[in-house]
Amino acid sequence: MCTSADCQADRAWPCASALAYPEVFAGALLNAGSDRFGSDILPLPPQTLFQRFEEHTRLVYATGTQDDTNLVTDAHSRDSARALCITDIVITPMRNLGHAPVDAATLDHALSALEMPTAPRTELAERRRQRNEEIRRKLANVQSQTEAGKTDAAMKRLIDVDLAYGGLAAPTSIELAHRLDLQVQPPSHGSATKF
Repeated sequence: MCTSADCQADRAWPCASALAYPEVFAGALLNAGSDRFGSDILPLPPQTLFQRFEEHTRLVYATGTQDDTNLVTDAHSRDSARALCITDIVITPMRNLGHAPVDAATLDHALSALEMPTAPRTELAERRRQRNEEIRRKLANVQSQTEAGKTDAAMKRLIDVDLAYGGLAAPTSIELAHRLDLQVQPPSHGSATKF
């Protein structure tokens, strides 16, 4: 969809692109359904990229008001975003539509929302602190299970942490994976660690 020749900074593109390349994309339009952040479909990138994403990216959701299934997936996506400190979220409903591509009127509203200046995110430091403490606590649990010889339980929990937090849990998650002899693929630009 986007090549180096036609990409422009500060334009909206699909969420996975915006998440992987927050230095290029300032927003994402999620139309007719969206994925949960911190999933195998939408893994989190390394810490520095994710911090830029949460500081500078706006998410605009545009789903038909009669698209019941995708209204639920959108709600789960927004909940997962907020849990990860992504707070610049705008909802532009497509009135009286089911599952459909974004209509012209909603697209106009969505693009206007994407182009508005972002507000300062005053609570971001505290939310990050809480998120990092939760990651630290979960990784400490993996460490204690590893030290207690509960390898299977430790591996399962580590995979759960990696799925939920991806690159945000690195480098500790990678070190624990090596201790557990899991096959590790280090994170590349815009992707999570894969075990």
